[in-house]
Amino acid sequence: KLVDAGASLLTVHGRTRLQKGRSVSKADWSAIRSVVQCLGGRVPVIANGNISNLDDVRACLAYTGCDGIMSSESILEYPPLYTETGTEAVSYKRMGPGRLAIAREYLDLCRTRGRRRY
Repeated sequence: KLVDAGASLLTVHGRTRLQKGRSVSKADWSAIRSVVQCLGGRVPVIANGNISNLDDVRACLAYTGCDGIMSSESILEYPPLYTETGTEAVSYKRMGPGRLAIAREYLDLCRTRGRRRY
């Protein structure tokens, strides 16, 4: 019904609305794959859930057949999430910048760019 009503893209989170807080569990990529199989030819489908590094991105794309990946909590925790850091290829070591370095860079940008008015 969503696509028939005009939706041009779907993002599917592999959890129910009740799976949050202490009740959070692993995302159901099979459910996302089912949506891709039903609607993937009509609109792009973006997967969300259980994405914590680039290995997860690759695995989710391969398993679900989705068109893209969305991450919320993990990307907020570590913005360079989609780099080759913390993955099997680098023996699960964090290779990117540390959180403090990222925070310092952000604050430096704020100081040097100032407040812009548009």
